[in-house]
Amino acid sequence: MVMRGPHAVELFVYQVGFGDCLLLRFAYDDHPRHVLVDFGSASHDTLLPVAEDIVEKVSASGGTLEAIVASTLRRDHVSGFGHDDAWSALKTLKPKLVLRPQTTSDATTRAFAQTAAQEVQRRGAPTSSTEEDHDELSDGLRTFGVTASRALRFISRANLDTEAAEKNLSAVDQQERLSFGDATRLEALLPGVRVHVLGPPRARVGDGGYLGVSAAATSWSNGGKSLFARAKQVNVRALPNSVRWFTRRLDTMRGDQLLELLRSVDDSVSNASLILLFEACGKKLLFPGDAQAASWARVLEEKGVAELVRDVDVYKVGEHGSRNGTPRSLWNSFSKRGTSLLTVLSTMERKHGTKAAGTEVPRTALLEVLERESTLVSTMGMKALVRALPLHAPAKRPARRRRGAPPA
Repeated sequence: MVMRGPHAVELFVYQVGFGDCLLLRFAYDDHPRHVLVDFGSASHDTLLPVAEDIVEKVSASGGTLEAIVASTLRRDHVSGFGHDDAWSALKTLKPKLVLRPQTTSDATTRAFAQTAAQEVQRRGAPTSSTEEDHDELSDGLRTFGVTASRALRFISRANLDTEAAEKNLSAVDQQERLSFGDATRLEALLPGVRVHVLGPPRARVGDGGYLGVSAAATSWSNGGKSLFARAKQVNVRALPNSVRWFTRRLDTMRGDQLLELLRSVDDSVSNASLILLFEACGKKLLFPGDAQAASWARVLEEKGVAELVRDVDVYKVGEHGSRNGTPRSLWNSFSKRGTSLLTVLSTMERKHGTKAAGTEVPRTALLEVLERESTLVSTMGMKALVRALPLHAPAKRPARRRRGAPPA
């Protein structure tokens, strides 16, 4: 007997601050089936309450957690999977499948992030990435200059603390590493639901990408050891004023170099995000992770993709509303507007970037477009832990009969 597809879809959006956590519910005749798309935050405060609510919602009416999607291995997407108490709660649901992007960037990300931490450690500040160490970490990075230190702190933290999450996710029986065009076992777990893997883009001959970044990480980092271990050490405060300006310039240059490298790997990780499009109950739901313009440029030129995303009904806004997360080429490809297009934004103001530099997240110009041209649901200012968004199938109109024709 062929199982019927779902008769309704519901999306739960969680308030996790600067992070992502969404739960998809597909209502079937026998029991509801769920997919958890990301579970991470820049803060640990809400992780356990969110995990407990997920367990409660999935368990209701004998529901199951069919799969976990880790769209990118960044702290703001996966830290909940590495949180001891939160993961202890989630694993009671016995997820069947974990979906991750097919990349080689995981170890590279940590190499760069650890290099930043080593620079802080060398200046006498702790390397912990917890929120409690915010001030001390800032002090350690301040020698790089104000602008660089702020960006370094954010990027290094975003890419630290993912090893526990990777370990826990890897313990799930079925694993998939996916890139554009791959088939996924998730369709077998969700009868009647189409799941399109749109990203990360397929590797091309000649791509420098991760190989180049990985080589840079290996050659540039020395594992925290001093380059000239036997050289005489001098406290910079003991140097004459005529020399101090030079050491400050060196520190600023070092910070700029480190920031450039970290931004390279940060962009690479974002552009390697898993992009999934679900088709169910007459609706299309697009989840792009942190994919940026470079990734979308490759994806949208693939045969059939532009047509596939044209009539998207639900769009999870990419990269917390950054200027690169929703490129114009993608937005302009959507044909639906207003109440026909639901956009979901999980973000937090004043966490990253500056308005003066045009790098604030979420980007003001993007917010204005989302509010004007779609039905925007944002976690900014959302006081509740979770918001439910029912996505029912459109009612089917009976076929018009020709005059005199018998009823069907």
